[in-house]
Amino acid sequence: MSKYIATVIDTTGIQPYIFGSNRLRENIGASYLVEQATNGWVKCALRQIFGENVYIPEPEQEEKCIEHDNLDAELVYTGGGNAVILFKDREDKESAIKFTKRLSKRVLQEAPGLKIVVAHSEPFEWGNKLSGIIDSLMKELERKKREYNPSVPLLGLGVTLLSDLILRDKWGHYVATPPNSTGDEINQKVESLTQILEELLDIKLEPQPSYTSSLIVGGFNRKWGLPLPQVPALAAGSVFVFKYNKEDGELDSEKIRLVENQGIGERRVDGFGRIAINWLEEEAIFNACLPKRETNREQPQLVPNSEDSQLAQKMAKRLLEQKLDRRLLEKVDNCKLRPNKLSNSQLSRLMIVATQALRQEIKKSGIEELEERKKIVIDFLKNLTKNANSQFEDTKVYRKSFKGQICDWLKDSSTWLDSDNLKFSIAGESVPPDLVEKLKLEYTLRLIIAVAKQATKDKQDE
Repeated sequence: MSKYIATVIDTTGIQPYIFGSNRLRENIGASYLVEQATNGWVKCALRQIFGENVYIPEPEQEEKCIEHDNLDAELVYTGGGNAVILFKDREDKESAIKFTKRLSKRVLQEAPGLKIVVAHSEPFEWGNKLSGIIDSLMKELERKKREYNPSVPLLGLGVTLLSDLILRDKWGHYVATPPNSTGDEINQKVESLTQILEELLDIKLEPQPSYTSSLIVGGFNRKWGLPLPQVPALAAGSVFVFKYNKEDGELDSEKIRLVENQGIGERRVDGFGRIAINWLEEEAIFNACLPKRETNREQPQLVPNSEDSQLAQKMAKRLLEQKLDRRLLEKVDNCKLRPNKLSNSQLSRLMIVATQALRQEIKKSGIEELEERKKIVIDFLKNLTKNANSQFEDTKVYRKSFKGQICDWLKDSSTWLDSDNLKFSIAGESVPPDLVEKLKLEYTLRLIIAVAKQATKDKQDE
């Protein structure tokens, strides 16, 4: 009993192929080539191979079937960028493969850039359900489309820039010109990239047409605090192609690896000059997935008083200061003196006293130092004149006298700071409690200064 092979042809990347140009004439031409690849050229290839022993549906033509009319092939369907063909199985899909080769060759010659995907079924008997076989072939086509790896053959040695490349010529001038492929001996002698690669790879190179772009790069010198001069550079993604004569020697893989690791050109320490040689040619398919991370829930144990331990404490202190800064800004925005009966002179005196409490050198330490700093502001408020005291009492903040509110802040900073949220730990190291208390008082005094300064500004705006 005869066996048959089903072949499905599909095109991929149709839209980029058709609309790869802004010219309407070229769009129409590309659309015509897509239609020919799965219609006209398919019919032509079938007639060239099988002659009259193939059925191709045409208007006003007697309908035939590959099963009953002893045909070698039958065109079942064509249109919309697809074609379905049935072949009579001869020897290991010989007819189907011969047809595929002929069609592929014509597509490559007359429609370069157009991609076709072909799937062949296993030999089957006519009693099998054809629709199920076609469905499985369509799934096979979808799989091939996903796994398709577009490639651009490089005619020799291909150098791809993974980052911007900064070069100088032999006179010390910055240059961003691609390798010269015009045969101009003068330009080739001063062309930097070719010379560098020839010296590093120890082989004679002949530049070919390249795919390049250039840009202007700058930077900043942190040591001197000055901007770096802006210079031209070859842009990342540029591809340079070189031809070399194998008779002069073979490329050394170790030298290639060394060049890729070290890079070329200037400012390599800043990431410039990273290259890849013959990139994406060794592997046809790349599979990428996120790495599986095993989270270690245990806190690392640092040696007490070690350099790592001190660094962790500094990091925790900075995080605490950042949170206190944010809380201070929020508090100042919401803390308004209403009504504000204080004169500018009294507000200035308050800022001076709070600044003195913040910066004055005190020989005591620990709790005694903190109490001594608080005492400077509290004594100021106790020793106010009758007129000044009435100003502080009549000025309200949160419906409470400003004088009373300042005393409450100094006696208990938790009235405006949430002490439970001031705990930070880095690698098991946290801010020492005595330092936390010192920071709380520091930011309380800064709050008093900021509120007084804001009140002075509001009076001026009025």
